Amino acid sequence: MGPRALRGAFGGASDARIMRSLLLRLRDEIREGRIEQPRGGNLRTIGYRYVLPVWSRLDHVRAEVWYTRLVRAMRRLVTDWGELGYRDLGISDENWETRRIGTTRPEVIAFGEDLDLFRVFKRAHEALGITAVAFGRGINVVTVEYTAAHVLARLRELGRPPRVRLLAFTDWDPSGYDNAHVFQRRLADFGVTATSLELMVRPDALPPELLRQAKIPMRRRGAMKVALDRWVHETGGIDGEPYKLESGALGDRRLYELLVAAVG
Repeated sequence: MGPRALRGAFGGASDARIMRSLLLRLRDEIREGRIEQPRGGNLRTIGYRYVLPVWSRLDHVRAEVWYTRLVRAMRRLVTDWGELGYRDLGISDENWETRRIGTTRPEVIAFGEDLDLFRVFKRAHEALGITAVAFGRGINVVTVEYTAAHVLARLRELGRPPRVRLLAFTDWDPSGYDNAHVFQRRLADFGVTATSLELMVRPDALPPELLRQAKIPMRRRGAMKVALDRWVHETGGIDGEPYKLESGALGDRRLYELLVAAVG
């Protein structure tokens, strides 16, 4: 079948709609048992195996075209419309090693961007039974989906409602602030409601003399100026000025103390 006939089979749809149709068709065929669900792959693996063979026949072979379309289609179907999940396609969570689901307090979720936080999180998980996730970078939607699914399953086992309390160990800066709230919103996309979001890395987490040493100035430049001014307005920055505080500056001992005190 040539490109024109193939497009006709999709009703003359746009490239974006065709990509979404391919993904939804793949989901349906997995659910109906016509295709075995892939295991241990990522989105690019799914693309090479199931999407590119069709997409290339539409004269779109260049990687920057088809993969960009694939990422956009997944984002629209998963986070905007809720019609598809990464788990539906067997896409693995690359952060599984730095994620733990709570045993006795799964509804308490400690999370942060720095992978080094997992030393503290793992200790708290074992001692307090909480859920913990260290992302290692920005908020990964795949990790959020798996976390939400496993937390919901554990809450059902314990006969508890799908509500959680979030303890954010993100950096005290515009990016960390945004990441904390993105995680809260993404959990809601997957059916988990956060009744509270507590920012744990704050200026008052350190005594004044240590805070003076640890705070880092941030410059109001270019596009960053708007985000930085907004963050200072909403949080107060540090003493009303654009200074940041990284989670690592607190040290493992202080981070663990804060986590234990917050869990109670």
